[in-house]
Amino acid sequence: MRDCLSIIEEFKKNQNNIEKSIELADKITDKLKNYKLAVYPAGVNGHLIQETLLQYNIRVDKFFDKNYNKIVQVNGVKVLAPDEIEQCDDNTILLICANLRTRYDFFFENAKKINPNIKILNGEMLNRMLKYSNCFNKFKNNKQINLYECEHCGFEKQYCPIATMSLKKFANHKELPNDTRSDKFDWFGYIVSQTCTLKCKHCCEQVALLNDKGFTPVEELVKDVKKLAESTKWLIFVELIGGEPFLHPNIEELITELLKIENIGYIKSFTNATVIPSDELCEIMKNPRFMLHMSNYENILSGKLLENIHKTREKLKEKGVNYLFTPNFEWLDFTGYELNPNQTDEQSLKKAFNDCFISNCNRVYKGVLYRCPHQYSGIQLGKLKKLPIECIDIHTMDKEELSAKLQEFAQLDYIDACKYCKLPYDAKPVPAGEQLGEKVHA
Repeated sequence: MRDCLSIIEEFKKNQNNIEKSIELADKITDKLKNYKLAVYPAGVNGHLIQETLLQYNIRVDKFFDKNYNKIVQVNGVKVLAPDEIEQCDDNTILLICANLRTRYDFFFENAKKINPNIKILNGEMLNRMLKYSNCFNKFKNNKQINLYECEHCGFEKQYCPIATMSLKKFANHKELPNDTRSDKFDWFGYIVSQTCTLKCKHCCEQVALLNDKGFTPVEELVKDVKKLAESTKWLIFVELIGGEPFLHPNIEELITELLKIENIGYIKSFTNATVIPSDELCEIMKNPRFMLHMSNYENILSGKLLENIHKTREKLKEKGVNYLFTPNFEWLDFTGYELNPNQTDEQSLKKAFNDCFISNCNRVYKGVLYRCPHQYSGIQLGKLKKLPIECIDIHTMDKEELSAKLQEFAQLDYIDACKYCKLPYDAKPVPAGEQLGEKVHA
């Protein structure tokens, strides 16, 4: 077991060294074949490590998840209650599969509380290590990476040299001599509208409480994205966020134009699936540099909206459109703007900002760049201050000035909004997609 831990640690230090990473993958698979493997929890990342291990002829023995009675099994492997971790013997390794450090820590501590002697490995890191060999072979054979596999592997949260090389190649990225543009600011989400089909009580953008229901025109939005792309060395991706992006009357044109912008790896859009995409949009979304992320509200909605979700999923399957679907049962509620007494001094604010999973979820709305959804929504509602160093009006500066501002913006230690946020330690779990009022029927 100690050998496995040391191999994982060595991988963390050598992730940019592809050959070394492949060598470490071979070493750890030889070790793992001597153990029984269990996975906790049984979410998307748990599914992924199971599939990856099977490529090395290594089977997962069991899964653990608090929703064991809903999930029941994963590809034929039984899902048990977390309390049963206590029954794991000395020959079992528990793979904790969570791509956020705070969530990993939570599962780790819970497992150790149940069984202090349980052997634990970071399942997400293991998966990344084992995927390197296959992914590098694809790149060498001039095959484009699968964005959906990269997302599950945690690419958006942790740098991967193979994914980066592949994206730059297929996005026609051009390195510039003596490039002084920002190299710290590398992704953002553009809020195309504050209009949505739903009224989620715990929406991180607080859309249900906002009043501007218009849509940013395609020309303005594309111009903003292009300016940001030209002010940075490389944008890994740009997200389309709402509200509901599919409500935009020109969504097909919008995505088409964004995919033409150089210096962007890929475009990603979120949807709640209550708006059935057109045939034209389905064809556009099959572009290998586009990713669709679908939220799960099937347990919350009913009537026409639920029917639309089923029709959307059927249509995407029929048209061959891939999408990410995360079966979340819970969110974290950080929708209030009261002063957090645990985050007031500089030291606590810096630590909270560093540990927060949305601290770099940059948002752009009508030409203004915000650092996170909580800050954006608080300012929109008049609950938080709009401070110049923390919010950038990209319309008021040229590309050189914007590049310098982006560099400074990306390296903030914390923002004023952190004083009025429950994340990352004090936010309570709530039902995912819970609506204001009764169930939404239409």
